[in-house]
Amino acid sequence: MAEEKNKKNKCVIGLGINLFDARAIVLRGDGKVIAEIERKHGADTANDTIKVVFELLEDALNKSGKYKESIKKIGLALGGIVNKKKEVVFWPQEGAPYVHVTFPLKEHLEKKFGLTVVVENDANACAWAEYLLNFSKYKNVLYMFFTSIILLKSSVPDIEQTWKV
Repeated sequence: MAEEKNKKNKCVIGLGINLFDARAIVLRGDGKVIAEIERKHGADTANDTIKVVFELLEDALNKSGKYKESIKKIGLALGGIVNKKKEVVFWPQEGAPYVHVTFPLKEHLEKKFGLTVVVENDANACAWAEYLLNFSKYKNVLYMFFTSIILLKSSVPDIEQTWKV
């Protein structure tokens, strides 16, 4: 009973963004969705995308109501290549294969919102979520996201150093 109450007292914000739309969800530890925001956007540049991320996080916090103080972390899933060691993002952008974003997004989000932030590639985040939600049901899972692999091989020099497959 105490463990169930503890789960209800811990929340996270998950935010996923791609070239066309973005979604933020405030999720309670027991799996209940507290708030959900979805937005189509015309973010043509990395700067536009960063602006959408900040706006969605502010909306999610505002809509979380009484759970706002229970939010412990933010998870941000982005298309493109996320180099977690260097905190650099290669963002897919129309008109150019990838844009090298050196803006310290994780650090800036942590300062602005006062929460721990995890930034991950969207395909990796999907695979991790499948693992967490369904691991007990399946013994062998292979998650493949072909568009990322094709874009990686054609757009980024020194691929072996950026993302080891």
